[in-house]
Amino acid sequence: MTQLGSGRGANQHHIPIELVMEILEMAFYRVKLQRQPDYSTLAAASLVCTSWAGVAQPLLFRQVSYPRSRQFRHSYLVTGAETVRTRSLLNHVRIIDIGFGLTETHQDCEADCLSILLSRCPRIYELVLRIHSASPLNATSFSALKEVVESIPLNLRALQILESSTMCPILYQILPLFSTLQFLAIESEMTGRPPAHIKPTCRLYELDLYRSPSPSVLTWLLSASSGALRILEMRDPPDSRLKQILEPHLPGVRSLRLMAFNSHCADIVRQCTSLEELRIFHIPAFIPFTDLPPTIEHLSFTNYNFSRSLVGRITAVIPNLPKLRLLSYDKETREDPDIPQMEAVCRAQGVAVDPNAAIMWRAEDSVPVQQFPRRRSVSNFSLMNPLQ
Repeated sequence: MTQLGSGRGANQHHIPIELVMEILEMAFYRVKLQRQPDYSTLAAASLVCTSWAGVAQPLLFRQVSYPRSRQFRHSYLVTGAETVRTRSLLNHVRIIDIGFGLTETHQDCEADCLSILLSRCPRIYELVLRIHSASPLNATSFSALKEVVESIPLNLRALQILESSTMCPILYQILPLFSTLQFLAIESEMTGRPPAHIKPTCRLYELDLYRSPSPSVLTWLLSASSGALRILEMRDPPDSRLKQILEPHLPGVRSLRLMAFNSHCADIVRQCTSLEELRIFHIPAFIPFTDLPPTIEHLSFTNYNFSRSLVGRITAVIPNLPKLRLLSYDKETREDPDIPQMEAVCRAQGVAVDPNAAIMWRAEDSVPVQQFPRRRSVSNFSLMNPLQ
């Protein structure tokens, strides 16, 4: 950064602001496959000169990440004065990642603070809650949150529930409040029975399940999503009950991500008749991997268990996928001796090969997809509650 500007105002006329914007946007993500922005670079850029600050500061506020959110809440939500400048900066917040509840060493976000946070960040697009409590929101906190949601036209589109207990009832409280939600990721198993008298009204475009929920929870989550689901991720292989619940939604699924694979997964793949992207981790040798939907355009795999047969099985299905245009796999799989033959088949079919596929797929932006694979890019900002 010091080579580009040696002090406030020193070189601000030497680099066109459009180029500065390009540079800072390229530096926004510290590591391409992670969700953390490069806060250090952006903070340094904001001190170079006034014109650079006008680009860097909105990017600094684009994503408020845990544990930085504690300092953010103190500076801008608790002690921060209500100024035009403050309102302008908070208007740039799109993603907030916060701890919620009690840990062994400290208290994170108080329940009442969540409603204040939402009220002062009117263009929030994604909320990540790391829930460290097994207790529900009390009546006062829930009423305050409900009042904010109903009084401010929030357009919250994405919600992630991380680090919560399997019986945590907070998801059942807050999900029905946000009818605009389209992207939902849940880290825990969610075995607690959902309320029978309250159901979500959101139509889910994407559902990511880190662990398999109970059948009653999955039914509850998808109760308003008929015909809407387009991206489905399951890290645990489903049983017959979960597969039956999913079946009505499968014909519309465009992207399917499966970390484990069983016979039910094989059935699910075949029933995704509109499938454009299939991402898998490992396929046991005794599970059939044939009859894939001919609509697949992107096939991605990770040879997680270093199976000797997986690359050969992938190679065998490539000629049967007439629309396949990209095959991607992780860098460790490059050592497999069958890779050259697989790549030769791809070249003959006109299929591009990417040997740097992400192992963890959540390093993406929660936005609707035109074409897979979906990337994490600053170009997606225009889809996240843009300023009018």
